[in-house]
Amino acid sequence: MMPPLPSILLHYAPALSHHAQQAIAALCQEARFPAGKVFVTLEQWDTHEYILTAGVVRSFLLSADGKDHTIAFFQGGTILSPHVSRTRAGRSLLNLEALTDVTVLQMDARQFETLIEKNLEVRAFANA
Repeated sequence: MMPPLPSILLHYAPALSHHAQQAIAALCQEARFPAGKVFVTLEQWDTHEYILTAGVVRSFLLSADGKDHTIAFFQGGTILSPHVSRTRAGRSLLNLEALTDVTVLQMDARQFETLIEKNLEVRAFANA
C-alpha cells in the first residue's frame, strides 16, 4: 500500500497546513514505471520533481569505463533528490532507475518553484 501524499509531506514538514498540502497536491500527477526502467537519464531534459509513493528507486552514474556506480537508494514514502540539485541547465546530472515497479507523484519543477515563491509554508517545506 502506498503512503498517501499528506503523510509523506508531513514526514518532512510536520507543521505543513492542509492548505499548503493541497497546493502541492494540485501540481502532482501520478506516474508508474516498471522495474528496470531508467526514467531519468543523464544529460537528458528533466523538468520534474518526484515524490516516490511506492517501490524502490536508485540514482546512479556510469563511469567512463562503463562501470555502474550507485549514488543513493530511495524507497516509497520519500522525496527524490530535488530538481535544483539533480540538474544543470535543465539537463539531468544522473540516472534514476526503478528497481521495483514504482509509483511516483511528479510535478513540473517550474510550477513548484512558482509555488515556493508565493507560499511561505511551501517555501519552508522545500528548504527543509
